[in-house]
Parts: sequence; C-alpha cells; structure tokens
Amino acid sequence: MRVLGVVPDARGRGIATWLLRSAFAQAARDGREFLGLTVDSDNTTGATALYERAGMRPERVIVLLRRPLA
Repeated sequence: MRVLGVVPDARGRGIATWLLRSAFAQAARDGREFLGLTVDSDNTTGATALYERAGMRPERVIVLLRRPLA
C-alpha cells in the first residue's frame, strides 16, 4: 500500500493533479491496465472530486461499520 497526499498549506496549487498524472504515467510505463485507489468519500478535502476530474470513476463502494467497546 502506498499513501499519497498534499499537506493542507500546499493544496489548491495543482500538486495533487500532477501527482495523479505522474502515477498514471508510471503505471502505464509499468504495463498496468488500470490504477485504483481508496478514498473516504466523506472527507472534506475534495479528493473525490479531484479523482473524478482526473477521469477516475467509482468501482466499488464499501460501508465500514464500527462499534466502540467501552
């Protein structure tokens, strides 16, 4: 698993778009047919919209449930 992100102070400068495009290009050079990632669709960073602008589409939606034990 690899983690990719942009610190809040650097957001809005196109860095995430550049990182995504670089990852797409590297995956293509490696002979991969697709690139996938997971994202919390409830996050407030706008990540989901960024991925969709980059041409990514949801493939699977997972609902994660938890229950506190204390």
